[in-house]
Amino acid sequence: MSLNKAIEHHKEHRKPYHGAKAVNKSCRNHGSCPYCQKNRTYSTRKTLERFDLKNDL
Repeated sequence: MSLNKAIEHHKEHRKPYHGAKAVNKSCRNHGSCPYCQKNRTYSTRKTLERFDLKNDL
């Protein structure tokens, strides 16, 4: 049974994927597409940049 059919028959309670997540599997949570990876690692990148600037001084 496909996910859409299971949702129709109330056997599945997950919401279907919308937008880019419905098209590309790598764009889902913890995905490897560059856009998602960049969003996910924002705070890590900023911390590393701060650390590099601190060491340069």
